[in-house]
Amino acid sequence: MLQKLKNHFLTLRAQNALRNNPTARAMPAYGRAKNIGLLFDSNYEELEARSINYLYRRLREGNKNVKALTHFPRERSSPFDFRFDFFTDKDLTLVGKIKSNAVDIFVDTEFDFLYCIDQRAFLPFEFILARSKAKFRVGIYHEQKPDFLELMVNPLQDQDLTDVIDQMLAYTKRISESESVK
Repeated sequence: MLQKLKNHFLTLRAQNALRNNPTARAMPAYGRAKNIGLLFDSNYEELEARSINYLYRRLREGNKNVKALTHFPRERSSPFDFRFDFFTDKDLTLVGKIKSNAVDIFVDTEFDFLYCIDQRAFLPFEFILARSKAKFRVGIYHEQKPDFLELMVNPLQDQDLTDVIDQMLAYTKRISESESVK
C-alpha cells in the first residue's frame, strides 16, 4: 500500500516536472558535445554491467565528460568500473520526492546528451528524466515513456545490451550529423 502511494505521488511529480521544465530540447552535433549524462540501472548482473562499463569507456574515449547516476535499492558493492553517484530507497519519500543532493546536481547539469540505460520502467528515473536540463535524452523504448526521451531504441527480444548501446550511439551520431548538415 505504501509503495503504491509513493508511486502515485512520484508519477504526479514526474508529469508535473515534464510539463513545467523550461529546457529547450534540441539535438546538438554529437562531435561537438562535451557533457554527457549516464543514468543507468544498477540491478544489472555481470554481463549487463560489462555493457554499461563499455558505454562509459566509449564515451570517455570520445573525449566526453561523463557524469553517471544510478539507484541502489540499498547500499552495496558495485560491478561497475567507473565513478558514479547514486541514490537509494531511503532517499525516496512517501510523497514522491527524491531527497538526494546527487540527484539534484545531476538534473541541474546541462548535458548535451543524457543516455538512460534502463530495460525496465522505473518511476524515479522518469522523474529524473522529466526534471533534467539535458538538451537531448536517449534511452530504451518503454511504452509508457514517450514524453521522457527524444530518441528511443526498441531492442529485439533477447538482444544483447551492448548491441542496444551500439545502436543508441550510432543513431545519435547519424541523426545529429544529418541535422547539422541542414
